[in-house]
Amino acid sequence: MVDLRVEQLRQSGDVDVASTDAYYQQYPHVLEAVELFGGKRTVMPNLALKPDEIAALTAFFNYAAEIDTAGWPPARQADAAVVERLQAEFGVVPPTAVETAPTPASPVSLEVQGKQLAGELGCLACHSTDGTQRSGPTFKGLFGATVPLQDGSTVIVDEAYLRESILGPNAKIRQGFSAGSMPAYEGRVSPAEIDALIAYIKSLK
Repeated sequence: MVDLRVEQLRQSGDVDVASTDAYYQQYPHVLEAVELFGGKRTVMPNLALKPDEIAALTAFFNYAAEIDTAGWPPARQADAAVVERLQAEFGVVPPTAVETAPTPASPVSLEVQGKQLAGELGCLACHSTDGTQRSGPTFKGLFGATVPLQDGSTVIVDEAYLRESILGPNAKIRQGFSAGSMPAYEGRVSPAEIDALIAYIKSLK
């Protein structure tokens, strides 16, 4: 609340006013903003920040804006069952059902589907696509490579290995990585989704 924040600033001595009303008289643009937002004093007040504090906040905002989130959080997906229940409960009919026939969607390649799925499942939080080392092996140049395992053997990264690593990642542990760091996706992804993920990994040469 603007009034509460002004009172805090007034009591701390950061603003020299006798009351919140006096504050609005001294800073009329704040009152204009309050009125613009429906007369509720809930907009951001003048915080009377010092120049070095403003510079520090600006630096933090710039830093936060450049953080690589690696596709996280995943895109939200509506639960079809919930949508159908709400449509039935409130009598909502999708516009395309009564106005026009839906436009056929352009086919999406397996690589694109796999990229989207990798973001939704959080794969890119542990596996980079540019060779950067993270908690899991990078996807860049992974397919077709010969990699060492913890038991001293090696394996060629082909479709069978990738499929096994997705469904049961502890079956063959890469050298330099720990067992249990990746969850098993057995029963959590469909065969078609696995095909899409593999196609995406194969495309990252």
